[in-house]
Amino acid sequence: MTITLNTRPSKSGLIDLLQKQRTAAITIGLLAVGSVVLAVQSMYFASTMMVFIGCYLYPTKLWMFQNQFKSQLRRANISPALAMGAFLGFLAGITLLAWHSEPAQAQFFNNAQTFFTKAFGQGNNSAGLTSMIALIINVIRALFILYLLFGLVQVINAQRQGEEWKDLAKTPFLVMMAGTIGDLLIGQIGGP
Repeated sequence: MTITLNTRPSKSGLIDLLQKQRTAAITIGLLAVGSVVLAVQSMYFASTMMVFIGCYLYPTKLWMFQNQFKSQLRRANISPALAMGAFLGFLAGITLLAWHSEPAQAQFFNNAQTFFTKAFGQGNNSAGLTSMIALIINVIRALFILYLLFGLVQVINAQRQGEEWKDLAKTPFLVMMAGTIGDLLIGQIGGP
């Protein structure tokens, strides 16, 4: 009894079908869109897996893209290490932004409100005290935003009239930084 192995790949497989030019373009497009959609929905692992699937299915396309990218960098006289560092920095920035973003209505002093609600919003009259804390924090937020808007208007007017606007911009900037750093410190001290 003789066993022979067929070393010729079959042309009927799914991966062979996906290697056709038109199918490859559609598949890569769908994988890219799916990866972005999953990343937006905070499904980072699934998004990364879709990228890996694309790299697995189309290694030759990835190699061609890498060679074209390197040749473009050489023509532009840009170091590949610098380009990779900039790309990784961009990805790290987007990741940090996605993980640490808060809803727009509660961006300022959110940690302070959480801390004070946990610290003082317990007991018999917790609903009234919780709403009082929310009211006070919202008034502080409104005053903070109004002050920043007023300072911005002053800076724009000084710049239009040709006056020294940098000195006017320092105080609102320092107040904004103090408020942000104070909120972060309250969050670190008070805990999550």
